[in-house]
Amino acid sequence: MRYFREPFSGFSHLAGAILGVAGLVVLVAQTYDESTKLATMLVYGISLILLFLASAAWHLVVAPDRVLHWLRRCDQAAIYAFIAGTYTPFCYAYITDRFRWGFLGVVWGVAIVAIFVKLTLNEKSRVRSSLFYVGLSWLGLFTYPFVSGNMDTGALVLLLAGGVVYTSGAVVFNLDNPNNRPKYFNLHDLWHLFVLVGCGLHYAAILVYIA
Repeated sequence: MRYFREPFSGFSHLAGAILGVAGLVVLVAQTYDESTKLATMLVYGISLILLFLASAAWHLVVAPDRVLHWLRRCDQAAIYAFIAGTYTPFCYAYITDRFRWGFLGVVWGVAIVAIFVKLTLNEKSRVRSSLFYVGLSWLGLFTYPFVSGNMDTGALVLLLAGGVVYTSGAVVFNLDNPNNRPKYFNLHDLWHLFVLVGCGLHYAAILVYIA
């Protein structure tokens, strides 16, 4: 009898959720006296926690196929919310006022539509999904002309490094064969580590340079 479907993937992201709660508490403590900045931290932190909780549930729970079907959809939909949530504090801090809210509106609009599609349509292509995640993640490159001059070099390095880690992880994800995985550690588990590292790099940028 199996107690957990994919223990390494599930528990690694459950640890991510716990760290996310602690990380959000730190961000709130540093920004509680600035209401708009605090709101961006809450959006980011909650989206991060939901991402890891949805992933942990999908990879750990042993349940009938009908339940697993919805857990998988929630896991994938949460990625879009997290991408938009990560954009939020960076856009608030570094994009000029005139363009900031318009770009955020586009990102969140795309994310909401994508979430709706994930939850309602039977999209099974791993490659297409990965390309859409990566495309939305790197959409921020088009904001470069509107980035204010006060963006720290360290923040930029951490932001780009996180993007490279996530993108490399997406390659690993698509190299994984779900039907032929080693028992104890596989490419899908490695993908989960890429997510944790990428998340850590972006969190560091937000904590050190924005909060």
